[in-house]
Amino acid sequence: VQKATAIAGRNMRHACEHVFMHRLTEAFNDRLSPIAGIPDLVASITLPKAVASSSPVPRIELSLRRAGVHHHFAPHIYSADHVQHPKPAPDIFLLAAAKLGVPAVRCLVIEDSLGGIAAAHAAGMTCIAFTAGGHCTAAHADRLRGSTAAHHASTADELAALIGNLTGGACTDRVGDRVR
Repeated sequence: VQKATAIAGRNMRHACEHVFMHRLTEAFNDRLSPIAGIPDLVASITLPKAVASSSPVPRIELSLRRAGVHHHFAPHIYSADHVQHPKPAPDIFLLAAAKLGVPAVRCLVIEDSLGGIAAAHAAGMTCIAFTAGGHCTAAHADRLRGSTAAHHASTADELAALIGNLTGGACTDRVGDRVR
């Protein structure tokens, strides 16, 4: 942005953001696909749910739409832009809990970053470290498993079983013998 602004002689922030979002949208449409089983799992969760991410809202919404789960979370989509202190501070999770009307101690966080796990812990929320994302290398998965997260899951089925056990069956619709 600074280089473009210097070349153009005017503030190019919005133009650069537009180009970035356009390219990101193209990349997501070409390469981003939902993690196997996650859309069905999200649809099966009967409790209130939110997304609390460090990414900007347009990127979060793009990802959720591409995965086919946006409507399961809207309007409860929160970004670090909504709080003064981003992860690893607990602010984003506390905001989401407040907006859902759920006490923090009754919240379950599914997280794929060390900062997010620290934020969930600081908020007093139970956390599942989830390592199935395409960005999650073996080394990153090892770091998440070594974190303060109370639980760990590496597939949608493992995640569904944990959520079901921790919530008393909030996602126990069964298809054959598979919890979804």
